[in-house]
Amino acid sequence: MDDPSDKITGGGRSVRNLILGLRANRGIDPIFVSQCEGGLTRQLADDGVHVRTVPLPDRLDVYDKKALDYSLVEKARSVRALLHYNRKVQGVAHKIGADGIWTRRTRGVLQVGVAAWATQTPLVWDIGGEMPPQGIIWMLHALGLFLSDRVVTQAEMQPKIVFGRFLSTVCSSKFRAIHPGIASTRVSQLREAAARANEGRKTLINVGSIHPRKNQMMTLRAFEQVHENHPEARLDLVGPVKDKQYLYALQSFVERHSLDECVQILGWRDDVPVLLGRSDGLVLSSRREGVPHVVREAMYAEVPVIATAVGGVPEAVKDGETGFLVPPGGVDELGERIDYLLSHPDERQRMGRRGLKLAQRRFSREAWLSEYADMLSDLSETSVC
Repeated sequence: MDDPSDKITGGGRSVRNLILGLRANRGIDPIFVSQCEGGLTRQLADDGVHVRTVPLPDRLDVYDKKALDYSLVEKARSVRALLHYNRKVQGVAHKIGADGIWTRRTRGVLQVGVAAWATQTPLVWDIGGEMPPQGIIWMLHALGLFLSDRVVTQAEMQPKIVFGRFLSTVCSSKFRAIHPGIASTRVSQLREAAARANEGRKTLINVGSIHPRKNQMMTLRAFEQVHENHPEARLDLVGPVKDKQYLYALQSFVERHSLDECVQILGWRDDVPVLLGRSDGLVLSSRREGVPHVVREAMYAEVPVIATAVGGVPEAVKDGETGFLVPPGGVDELGERIDYLLSHPDERQRMGRRGLKLAQRRFSREAWLSEYADMLSDLSETSVC
C-alpha cells in the first residue's frame, strides 16, 4: 500500500483549505512550519505558501498513545527534547515576526506552546479529535489550556468530552466552536459524484486511517452480520495505513470469515468523491473523533452516515434524519442500522437529501473562514484562565 506520509488526509486537507482561504479572502499571510517534508508541505509550496521545516527529533516522532509509553526517565528526556524543539520554533517565530501561532492536537500545542508563551505570541490550539481526560492526558490538556489563548473545537460538546467538566468550565472563555468547511472545488467533485450515483449495488464505504482509533474492526464485525441477509453487499475500507499490525489483524479477520469476495482494503485513494458517489452508506465506528472530514463530504455527496456517537459526530449526523448513530462498541446496533439502510433504498435517498441540506447550511466554507478570521482578529480580548 502507498506510504501515507506523502498523502494529504482529511486533517491535512482542512489545514490546506484554511491556509489558502485565509490568504485569499481575509488578507492573512500564513507561514506554514512543518516537522518534516511531505505531501502537505509540497502542496502548500506549490500553492505559493511560505513553508519552513523544523525537523522533529526521533524521540518525539511517535503516533498517538505511544508518546506516553516511556519510563519516567525517558519521559524526562522527552520533556527536554520538547523544550529544545520549542526554542527552535521560537527562533522561527521571532525571525518572521509572527503575529500569532496556530497548531493542532495536544502534541502540537506541546511542541509550540512554550515558544508562544516565551514570545508573548497569541496561540490558537485546534484540538481536532483528542482523547478524553485520563491520567497524564488531563495534565497535558491543562498545560495546553494554560498556554493557549483560543481553543478551537469542531463541535459545541467537545470541551466537556475532551477536557472534562472542571477544565471546560474554568476555561470556557477560551473555547470557540467552528464547524470546518469544504473547499468549493471539492464540493463540486462530490456533487458530480452524487449525480452519477447508480442504484442496486449495495456498497458501503469506511474512510479513515487504518489505526485502532478508527476501529474498522467494529465495522467488519457488523458487516459480517449484515452479509448473511445481504450476500451481494460490498464494503470498501479506504485510508492510509498508520498501524501495520492493525492492518494485518483486519486482513486476518476478512480471511478467517471468508469475506474476501466482498470486502476490499483499498488503502490510500485520491478518488474518495468518486468512491462515495458509488456508495449507499458511509460507516464509521471510531472510538473518538471531532467532526470527521469524510462525514461532511458524504453529506455533500448525499450519502447517509452510520457512525458511533463520539466527539462532535452527533452534531453532524442527525440520528434517523441524515443517518444513524450507534453507541461506541455497539456491533449489533451498527449491524442492524446497516441492514435497515440497505433494505430501504427510498429512505436512504431521503436521508441523503436531508444530509446535503444540512451540510450546505452548517459546513459552508465561507462561514468557516469568516468565523476563523473574526476569532484571529479578537485575540487581543482573550480572557486569561
